[in-house]
Amino acid sequence: MAVIFLATAIGASGGASAASKYSPQDIADAKCVASFAYSLGNMPDEATSDETAGVMGFLFYFMGKLKGRDPKGSLASIITPEMVQELEPNIQNEINRCQAEAADLIADLESLQVLGN
Repeated sequence: MAVIFLATAIGASGGASAASKYSPQDIADAKCVASFAYSLGNMPDEATSDETAGVMGFLFYFMGKLKGRDPKGSLASIITPEMVQELEPNIQNEINRCQAEAADLIADLESLQVLGN
């Protein structure tokens, strides 16, 4: 479902290429949003709610990074059909890169004593 929604949203985008308008960090984070949306939309039926929530957490983390830098920015203007086509053949590599960054965040959160076990 997320892939269909994402594909519909980006299908309407136009204008200048994302690479010319956005910083390298914006492009990297947008690729993470697209990758986790793809992953969410392709989760197996037997995926647990915890697994689904984990992917959604990653998706929202990277979406939050983008929106934090540009609250009025449009995801459809940065996550272009060209970006999605470029990602498709190497989607797992992109997911691995994004998960590595998110793992650092998780480790930092786990170090907080107030969260409990």
